[in-house]
Amino acid sequence: MLLSPSDFFVRLRKALKHSLPAAMHDFRTIRGRGRLMKVHFGEPAFHYEAWHHAGVGRLEVGLHFEASAGENQAAFDFFRSRMVEVKASLPRGPSSSHGIAAGPGCTRPCRPGGWMTSCSTTRSPA
Repeated sequence: MLLSPSDFFVRLRKALKHSLPAAMHDFRTIRGRGRLMKVHFGEPAFHYEAWHHAGVGRLEVGLHFEASAGENQAAFDFFRSRMVEVKASLPRGPSSSHGIAAGPGCTRPCRPGGWMTSCSTTRSPA
C-alpha cells in the first residue's frame, strides 16, 4: 500500500507514541520537506530525523546534534563512548545499516559543526 507523505508520518507518529514508554509520549514533531519528519523531546537542536526514501523502500533514522559546537561535541562524545552499546541495541534487518557521520562528511548535509548518527532499513513501518 502506497501512502501519501502526510499519511505516512501520521502513522509513524502514532506508532512512535505507541512504542515509547509513557514518560516519553510528550515528544514534538516538525515536518520537513517531502518525506522528512524531525522528532525531539524538548530541545529541537538535538533531534531525530525520520526520512522515508519511498523510491527505494527505505526508512532512514538519524540522531542530529545541531546546537553550539561545544554542545554538539559533548553530545557526540557521550554517544561515541557508548556506540557499541547503541549499535547492539538497534534492530537488524536483512538490509539494515548503521553508521556515524560528522560535519561535512555526513551522508546528507549537516549544519556546520553538527553531528549525526544514522540507521537505515528497507523495512517500512506499518
